[in-house]
Amino acid sequence: MGSLLGKIREMQENGTIPKFDPTNFMDVLMLARTKGLRQQVMYTAMDMVREDSSLSNPQAILKAAKHWKVI
Repeated sequence: MGSLLGKIREMQENGTIPKFDPTNFMDVLMLARTKGLRQQVMYTAMDMVREDSSLSNPQAILKAAKHWKVI
């Protein structure tokens, strides 16, 4: 465990810790999971894709996350 904390501290000092990217659908899904909204976001995204087939899955996820006020 000590080596993990040391690695995290080293990454903080170097500025290499990954930041949240609101345009990355995987980051958005992780945030939705922490808020307990992942399933709602996914179901809404599936409905959006069904209604508008021109949307890609990542686009629909980002749009659904905005609808649920995750981002």
